[in-house]
Amino acid sequence: MIDETGSLTPLAPAYPLDGEETLVWEGDGVLSSSGQTELTQVLVRWDPATELLFRQPDADSDELAAFQAFEPQTTLRLEGFDEEIPVLLRSHAPASGRIAHLSWGDAGRVRKVRFHLTNFPNVLLPLSLHQKDADGERYWRGSMLAEGGRWELRLDARPELKDLATAIEERQTFAVTHIGQLSRRDGETFSSDEIDSALRCLLALFSFGRGAWSAPMLPVGFDDRSARVWWNAGSVFCTAGLVRGLSWLDSHDGDGFQQVAGQWMDLWEEPQWRVALDRAVMYYTEANRQGVGHPSFLEIRYTLAQAGLELMAWTILKQEASEERPAWVKGPGAAPTNLRNLLMWAGIPQEVPPELPALEALKQDHGWDDAAHVPSWLRNQIAHPKPRPEAAGPAHDVLWQGTQLAVWYLELLLLRRLGFNGRYGCRLETERWAGQTRPVPWAEKAQ
Repeated sequence: MIDETGSLTPLAPAYPLDGEETLVWEGDGVLSSSGQTELTQVLVRWDPATELLFRQPDADSDELAAFQAFEPQTTLRLEGFDEEIPVLLRSHAPASGRIAHLSWGDAGRVRKVRFHLTNFPNVLLPLSLHQKDADGERYWRGSMLAEGGRWELRLDARPELKDLATAIEERQTFAVTHIGQLSRRDGETFSSDEIDSALRCLLALFSFGRGAWSAPMLPVGFDDRSARVWWNAGSVFCTAGLVRGLSWLDSHDGDGFQQVAGQWMDLWEEPQWRVALDRAVMYYTEANRQGVGHPSFLEIRYTLAQAGLELMAWTILKQEASEERPAWVKGPGAAPTNLRNLLMWAGIPQEVPPELPALEALKQDHGWDDAAHVPSWLRNQIAHPKPRPEAAGPAHDVLWQGTQLAVWYLELLLLRRLGFNGRYGCRLETERWAGQTRPVPWAEKAQ
């Protein structure tokens, strides 16, 4: 809703978000291990991890303590829910434990879904928000509206996002950073399968934008009278903190992300791309992890990025084969040929970028014509190591730069297939500042 200032009124969260826990449901519940009716709370804990928990504040018994010690898995029956819920006991004083998932209501009556986005960065979104309450009046640029496929998407940054982002990065924890809303463009109700698919689409979209997992959680469905008729709660994987992984999305370019969001929802409507986008983002986010794990973890990251490139080649050149695109090939030596064809189709330079000197030296040593040979060569070095210690695998700088090259190709190929022609933050400029962007290569060639 636009107020008298011409700004949007911010979306309200569907649950109170103050503190390290969010109460989702409260009422009578019976643990099968105790058989006693107790006041039961279902809540999400944000710190140190995102978990769906139950708690019975007044329950405390020696019988429950013995059950927890020997049979921690039990079930919980909640008032108003038809099925018993599997739980894992963690404590008997008070009784508490973990729940995998809990859902209530009729998804078939839903006309809009309000969700709570966790750990998405503070991007300068294109639309203004205005809030006036007991704490005063404030304006901020923090909203976007996107349409794609059958969906209309709105995303609002929380007014305290700047301070919140600093806190969750310092503590490496989790919090709701944005409130979002999804509705059908034709105004019709949702089906349960449509809600599941849409939320999966948004998980992939926001994680691609962040360069790390960023999850829409605690969706709540409202009917045409704005009554709450459905909700779903569960633990969704999200990457802690905020500075995790490099990303093509610049924090000053909310307009670009708004454009990508619409294009993403359009492409999600195509069955083969629904699968491809879901998998590509999994490979992309895991390959994009920074500064964690054993040194050999870099080999795992590279392998995932290479899998993403092969997925793009298969989907774009094989499943979407056309006369306007190079043909997908198979057989010995096919991998570099397919990657070269993919880069040619996308308008991505085939030479080794100047920011990757170790790969340029590798290319010269092997007499290769372009950078398309690098990914398959690295994959073979990792998958088929030689027994000699001095030939155990590629040098660290080659592997690091090769991973950067493969992930750079992967994010550019996704942007190209989406039809994005704007500016992006180039990961090869590792010391870039906010606002330092360049045109995508295919748009730069067209100028």
